Amino acid sequence: MKKVITIFVFLSYNTLLSQNTSVLSRAEEDRRANTPVPFTLADRDRILKLDVKTDELKHDIENLRQENKKDIENLRQENKKDIENLRQEMLLRFEAQQQQINDIKNWLYVILAIIIGQFAYIIWDRRTFMKPLETEVYKLKAEYELQKNLDNDHKQLSNKLLEVLKELATHNEEIRKVLQKFHLL
Repeated sequence: MKKVITIFVFLSYNTLLSQNTSVLSRAEEDRRANTPVPFTLADRDRILKLDVKTDELKHDIENLRQENKKDIENLRQENKKDIENLRQEMLLRFEAQQQQINDIKNWLYVILAIIIGQFAYIIWDRRTFMKPLETEVYKLKAEYELQKNLDNDHKQLSNKLLEVLKELATHNEEIRKVLQKFHLL
């Protein structure tokens, strides 16, 4: 990098020196352009030295280009490695997230199974609890029906007995007085 800066400074310095800084009129410029310039051996040596220096600069620039190409290629390789590492990290993170999602799903299935099990237990418990009550209700209902039937039978029997007594009361005065006393006639 220092070579590039040195070359740039050198070229800038030569460019500044080669430019004519005085302002000439148009006529003066035309006159100078048509004036023959003597060319000496010293001038030729200077030109040769400039050619050598130019060739050296071209060679240095070409070396810098080669170095830059190597550096650029190294940077590309590093970038490819970095990109591949990032891809691997992203894949690992995605796999970790997928694993977390699967774990959450499994826990949700477990919770759902527990809830369904609770409802099944509640239903089973309710039926188990209700069985003895249903049995007791059926027993009470059967006793009630039996009692009702007995009461009906007693009522029928007492009605028949009452009719018999009424029939006897028509023939017997004492039975008629007793039935009247109890307001049965």
